[in-house]
Amino acid sequence: MNGPGAFDLVGLLLERFGLPATVEREIAAEDEMLLWPLEHHGGDLALARADYFADGVRILSLLRQLVAWRWGSWERVGSLLDFAAGYGRLTRLLVHTLPPERLAVAEILPGALDFQRERFGVATLPSTAQPERFACARTFQLVLAGSLFTHLPRAAFTGWLGRLAALVAPGGLLVFSAHDLGLRPAGEPPPADGFLFEPRSESRALAREEYGSTWVSEAFVRAALAEAAPGRDCLRLPRAYCGFQDLYLVGAPGETLAPPPVLDLGPDGHVEKVAFPGRERLSLSGWARDPSTDSPPAAVELHLGDGRSLSLTRFSVRPDLPWPGPCGWQTEVELPAAANPGSWPLVVLAYGTGGSRSILHAGSVASAHVAAERARREALFAEASRRHVRLGWEHEVLRARLAAMEASRFWKLRCGWFAIKRALGLTEER
Repeated sequence: MNGPGAFDLVGLLLERFGLPATVEREIAAEDEMLLWPLEHHGGDLALARADYFADGVRILSLLRQLVAWRWGSWERVGSLLDFAAGYGRLTRLLVHTLPPERLAVAEILPGALDFQRERFGVATLPSTAQPERFACARTFQLVLAGSLFTHLPRAAFTGWLGRLAALVAPGGLLVFSAHDLGLRPAGEPPPADGFLFEPRSESRALAREEYGSTWVSEAFVRAALAEAAPGRDCLRLPRAYCGFQDLYLVGAPGETLAPPPVLDLGPDGHVEKVAFPGRERLSLSGWARDPSTDSPPAAVELHLGDGRSLSLTRFSVRPDLPWPGPCGWQTEVELPAAANPGSWPLVVLAYGTGGSRSILHAGSVASAHVAAERARREALFAEASRRHVRLGWEHEVLRARLAAMEASRFWKLRCGWFAIKRALGLTEER
């Protein structure tokens, strides 16, 4: 067996998603898309890089399907603008799909523009905090704004929606992501107008008042679009962006986006349990399901840091999950003597019956355990919140029924009768 240090996590992800080994691997030290996973993985740079590239290939896989739906192939995409593109998490992959001369990136951080221009050879556009000050005289066939509207205050949300929609060429498409209000804690009353902004974010470079955290309803997005860019068709694809954010598609004026795309984002699933049943045994289990066919996936593939790979094709029924078909998977592997597998890289991929694939985990054995425990705690908390809300609702119903009963003629007569009996010393009952 090889040591875990020889395991190329990024190379495996690139190969499995059809990308060449020549993809640029260097990540700028200032790239905040790397800083969060670096903190999440306790400073382990190899695991943080795997997270970074995993999200990049997820987004590229989504774009591939949108391009196939709208234009048939990348050859028919004459130009693409990646707005708020950062330091090129996606650009480094796009340049192997679309020639760099067809790509442009916009970003508010000057260092990010310098890095992208020098590393990837793409056109760069300096962005601004105010949409009306963004200088761009041309239009693009595809305008992408991933994880931008998830951070904007109200005026900027509407303003940038109009500004970016104006950059879409005839026959083109604006694609942007947003946090749905349904992601907020259970039981929290939604804002009446469907918009919520909080001045907090993971960014260390941008002011939180301008770049915080935003949640919206579909009704709000449609109203904002009608105000900022009237006459444009809009489609919402729930949780289509990295399995968490909603994706919105906006067409050019007067153009219809029908029929909507049928996306195959790969199987859903999770690594639910990481355990060591013995000193030299590692147990991994979870579930996976192909939502495009409502069936088990074709396979779940595990890659361990010592070089071993396992392909699981047999799945069991899970009565605790809402799907009747088999979707549970489990395996045990033998560990070498004196191994410390917690720090081993671990990649878990799921393959759909139609050839799609998804990343269930890209990190370490230890981070898989932490993620599984966190998901378990969040599920328990969500259930407790639902019960609290349900009990509160039942309490209000009972209180309303009691108030109605006490206001009834029968109850008033009953109370009068018992008052007479108490006065005569015949009862203590009330």
